Amino acid sequence: MEFVRKIIDASSLLKIMQLPEILKNRKLETIVLPVDEPRKEISSASIGSSEISEITQSLIGSIPLPDVSLEDIKEERLAKYEGTV
Repeated sequence: MEFVRKIIDASSLLKIMQLPEILKNRKLETIVLPVDEPRKEISSASIGSSEISEITQSLIGSIPLPDVSLEDIKEERLAKYEGTV
């Protein structure tokens, strides 16, 4: 994110905004930041196929299937991880 930082006299700011008395007649630091950042597009080219596979695998089972019981899911997961100790 780009920004601008500058030390200026408070009198310069009084032309565009009101300041509390405690800040008048002093040197002030001004920082200018954008309110919103432009979104960066994520292309499929920037994500490798192994990463996509890993993401897909992590999502499996996160949305329950209406025609599969919890017991069936439990058995499937036990079978999947049974030999990975």
